[in-house]
Amino acid sequence: MPAHRQFRAFGAIALAIWMLVSPGLAPLGFAQTEPLAPEQLATDPPGRVGRLARITGTVSFRTSDQTDWQPAALNYPVSSGQAYWTEPGAKAEIEIAGTRLVLDQGSELDIETLDDHALTAGLVQGNLALPLRRMKAGDTVTLRTLRGAVTIAQDDSYIVQTGDTTRPGTVTVIDGQAQVFGPGISLAVGPHQTATITGLETLQGSLGTQAIHPFIAAYAAPPRPMPIGALAPPEQIQEMTGGAVLVENRQLVDRAGLRPGLVSTGGHKLGALSTRPLGVCAALGLDLGR
Repeated sequence: MPAHRQFRAFGAIALAIWMLVSPGLAPLGFAQTEPLAPEQLATDPPGRVGRLARITGTVSFRTSDQTDWQPAALNYPVSSGQAYWTEPGAKAEIEIAGTRLVLDQGSELDIETLDDHALTAGLVQGNLALPLRRMKAGDTVTLRTLRGAVTIAQDDSYIVQTGDTTRPGTVTVIDGQAQVFGPGISLAVGPHQTATITGLETLQGSLGTQAIHPFIAAYAAPPRPMPIGALAPPEQIQEMTGGAVLVENRQLVDRAGLRPGLVSTGGHKLGALSTRPLGVCAALGLDLGR
């Protein structure tokens, strides 16, 4: 069995053990899914859908009803029940409105819930950076790992590393606030701090200054803000998946001094949107012309 599959098996087993001793949390990926009733099938679609915004190297995904991994495609819609895996040397970036999830090489992220206000996922293995932006009151991001759960409810940058059988897990906060809890620990991680967690069935945790690690250094900068003032895009653009690309299109037009007609000749595929930027911007009130 390849080394990465062996560790993924270890991560799944460890996560299951932790869930068994934490009855208040349902394990990700281990519960049987009950058939949906007809009235459930008629419910409205989710208010938020992400997209696979960037791929480097070999990235795979699968849905909750699949057992085999499939090659992931750029701009593929991201929703509840999907899992993503990056091979060694690969990276993937998922965009959900103003939030980015950056998967390091050799990492697996299983998305359990993605709705209007909550993102709950299992980081089975590897490293994940979360440059968060535009979180509102009541919004939460919860990551379940083999060494506890991490809950975030405010903007800024966070890095979660699961560790392995020989290395501890860590949670690093650049300039925000995160809560880490599990059997035996409850930690509040503040700005420029790293929580280090060891153990499996019973966890031990400690707080220290921000750790030095290449992946942490790569994503230590705060999230890139949206333009303000006259260049500020409408609220609906800022909160939509793919909005950052539309904003960048406008900034390119502003800098180049181009007429809208010249911009509309280039097609861009933006996750759930597959259209020309001028038409999208016009429909949503974003004026590309100056």
